[in-house]
Amino acid sequence: MAGAWVNELRSCWEQAGESVAIRVDLTDVSWVNEEGKALLGEMHRSGAELLAVNLLMDAIVAEICAETTVETLGEEREVI
Repeated sequence: MAGAWVNELRSCWEQAGESVAIRVDLTDVSWVNEEGKALLGEMHRSGAELLAVNLLMDAIVAEICAETTVETLGEEREVI
């Protein structure tokens, strides 16, 4: 996922609105560039579920989820 596909995903996400549960199926995705990873991270932090079935996408999703967890823990520490 790169270039126009990242923009298309962002557009669909924005059109869906915040009140809709979002699930991003990455089953047929074989590669994600940095811009795509950033968008998926943003979506995950907003509550989107990321689905992956192959090893590469599973690793990318795990990386995004781990980064989100670290960011969330950092925000919680600042609140205390």
